[in-house]
Amino acid sequence: MQKNEHAQELAYQWVRWLNSRRFLAPPIPPSMLALLGQDRGTGEEPDGPMASEMPAFNAGVMALISQKPDLAFPFLKVYCGVPRGPVKTMAGNKGISPKTYYELAHKGAGDVVRRMNMVINLGLMTQCVTEKSEKIRKYG
Repeated sequence: MQKNEHAQELAYQWVRWLNSRRFLAPPIPPSMLALLGQDRGTGEEPDGPMASEMPAFNAGVMALISQKPDLAFPFLKVYCGVPRGPVKTMAGNKGISPKTYYELAHKGAGDVVRRMNMVINLGLMTQCVTEKSEKIRKYG
């Protein structure tokens, strides 16, 4: 299985988005999300993307972490670089080969992108239903 380039680009944007999110909302409690969002920069405000798909990607990652941790942690390591350390060591700790670890990461990436698209599509469907119900109320 090959690396999902779309998921890789989204993961890079997501990590930058996490670093800039703290300027928009109150701090979040310590978790894997907090670990990823730690500012490792110079102390300047990060310039993260304000892309509309980032909250949906975040929802996909959070769902993967809670529902499929066996895919989530390889995904976070390979695509986001967290936690730090060699993949070979992480794979050895799980009792699997590095190749299998990468395969799990790629499956996790595909799962995150699918979940992101589901959230986006759900939002679009909700918007359509809301618009139709407003028209019905307005015109009877």
